[in-house]
Amino acid sequence: MKPLLLTTGIVAIAMGLSGCIVIQAPVAPQAPVASPSALARPQNCDNDTLRLSEPGSYQLDDSCDSLIVEGNDITVAAFELDSLTIRGDRVTVVGEEFDSVAIGGNENRVMAASFGTVSINGDRNVADAEKIQSLRIGGNDNSVTGRVSGAIDQNGDRNEIDQ
Repeated sequence: MKPLLLTTGIVAIAMGLSGCIVIQAPVAPQAPVASPSALARPQNCDNDTLRLSEPGSYQLDDSCDSLIVEGNDITVAAFELDSLTIRGDRVTVVGEEFDSVAIGGNENRVMAASFGTVSINGDRNVADAEKIQSLRIGGNDNSVTGRVSGAIDQNGDRNEIDQ
């Protein structure tokens, strides 16, 4: 028992002489994390155009034909859309199939399995799909991932197209 006490004392003296101090960092309490479905506000479209402008998370039902996002800091989960138009910043839209995608603004992100036509006018936007029919980029520093089967029209700087 005495060798352990002696060793502990030597370590404590050595740390004190070398200027080492052991401080345990305070542990912040963990806030409860809500599931994405609990955060999303359900939206019913009734086969028409839905416009979103308030920041937040939204879950669209399957009846939406067209979505127009005209705000900032908006996240949307949608299944299929005939038309998606973004006129804002920091918008994220995730879905399965979007026939027409028009992104105007900055730092937006759109992800789906397939896109029809994609038009990007803005900076630092991301479009990600397995298949894209046609692509037009008129901004800078945008990133597009997906196999483009049709025309590609790029009029900007530092845009990346990964096929």
